[in-house]
Amino acid sequence: MPTFDEVAELVREQTNYDGPLTDDTELQADLGVAGDDLDRLLLAWAERFGADLSGYLPHFHTAEEGFNLGAWFYPPRDSRLPDVPITVGMLHQYAELGRWALEYPDHDPRRRRPDVWVNRVVATAVAGGLLAGVVRGCVS
Repeated sequence: MPTFDEVAELVREQTNYDGPLTDDTELQADLGVAGDDLDRLLLAWAERFGADLSGYLPHFHTAEEGFNLGAWFYPPRDSRLPDVPITVGMLHQYAELGRWALEYPDHDPRRRRPDVWVNRVVATAVAGGLLAGVVRGCVS
């Protein structure tokens, strides 16, 4: 069984945090871990403690990273869901269970992402415009 100190050591390794950690220390709010950094920490946690992360839903814990033009027209799913903190105590408890065991609030797990479709349409239009410019330049 993993100890709290073993889980805390992993958190320190992944975050370079050298202060005190308690059961209630939140990865996001207290340690500033978010996005890809949170994903890397959780993957390292799952590997070290042999835990199954298949039940983990990242959009409840961190915002998407990068530029999202489509979010101007349709909010991405992470902004439509409650923020759920991840604590060091949760990591310890779930490591003991061997799996991510958080029960998420009811939500609409739509597969369609209008914000992503807007991004794709804009990217296609820009690429098409650039290609048309190159072709015109070659033909002239």
